[in-house]
Amino acid sequence: MSGFLDYLRVEKGLARLSIAAYITDICQFAEFAEKHKRLLSTARRNDVRDFIQQLFSNQVDGRSVGRKLSALRHLYRYLLLDKLIDHDPTLNIDSPMQWKVLPKSLARSSRSHRRAQPCHAGDVLRGRAARLRTH
Repeated sequence: MSGFLDYLRVEKGLARLSIAAYITDICQFAEFAEKHKRLLSTARRNDVRDFIQQLFSNQVDGRSVGRKLSALRHLYRYLLLDKLIDHDPTLNIDSPMQWKVLPKSLARSSRSHRRAQPCHAGDVLRGRAARLRTH
């Protein structure tokens, strides 16, 4: 497992908290697989699908399900590249549909102030770029 952690950190450039979340997600799938008499190395596509279905049945948010699937994809890609498995059970499994995040609403005073100002495309793009740099 240490090789996989190095792979996530070095080759994929994931942050420490992302790696911790991935490990938690993989352990959750490992427990699910074990209950179904499988190991991580012997899991099949139907096992991954059943796991995802169980998550949705337990009303886990689509974003969380997507992250768990991403963690499994990274794991199986790593195992496949290192020839530790001969098939990837996450192959051709679609990511769950996710809601697009809507912008937060503005206070009434901000809305009326914004309507009064002319909109210039260059200003809008510069504003977006500045927000991206600060996040």
